[in-house]
Amino acid sequence: MGLLSPYIYVNKKGKKFWLHVRQKGKVTLYFFSRDPRDALLNIPKGFEAFENPKTGMPMLRKKIGGGLLGGIFKRGKPKEELKEGEDKKTEEKKEEPKPAEEKPAEEKKEKTKEEKKEEVKAEVKETKEQPKEESEEEKK
Repeated sequence: MGLLSPYIYVNKKGKKFWLHVRQKGKVTLYFFSRDPRDALLNIPKGFEAFENPKTGMPMLRKKIGGGLLGGIFKRGKPKEELKEGEDKKTEEKKEEPKPAEEKPAEEKKEKTKEEKKEEVKAEVKETKEQPKEESEEEKK
């Protein structure tokens, strides 16, 4: 990049993005676009460009560090540490014995409905069988 050339960010896929700015009232919006027209020459002071690991889109954020504390407090953890932490959490969950779980009330309601259906079926069978038995007794 020369002194008069715009700021260009090349992502992991090899695509070029140019930095742009928009003013909306008191808010200044910085964004990257594939369109090189009206691009900014430099990144604003105190900002850094980074890439979204999932989408590959470049973004701006305030620089980490500086100030009175000199970067003691860091933003987030590196991606690898997060993965390791997540794996540990899932392993801990797997190792813990599961207590005997009570069945939810919905399942209990379904069983009672099924029991009621079975009772109704049994009553219907009994009523169908009773007249036949009576008619046989009457015949004798």
